[in-house]
Amino acid sequence: MSPLRIFISSVQKELAPERAALRDYLRGDALMRKFFKVFLFEELPATDRRADESYLTAGFIEMTQPSSPRSPTQKYRLTEKGRAWLKKTA
Repeated sequence: MSPLRIFISSVQKELAPERAALRDYLRGDALMRKFFKVFLFEELPATDRRADESYLTAGFIEMTQPSSPRSPTQKYRLTEKGRAWLKKTA
């Protein structure tokens, strides 16, 4: 069984120490490390594209309201391609 990936993210800079402490705990504990692979938002390389745009372009997700892309109630759902990718990587 491959480890589950945990993505720790928050827009609040005040919580950066807590995110780092959680990451360090999960990486440092032998049992947790066996079952989880953890990474922080800050550790990902910066890009000029938003994540949702990348996943939309790749076909992993789709909009629930394609005719209103900027709607405040816009949501996204996994496509078959996205579900297949998750199964493969989980």
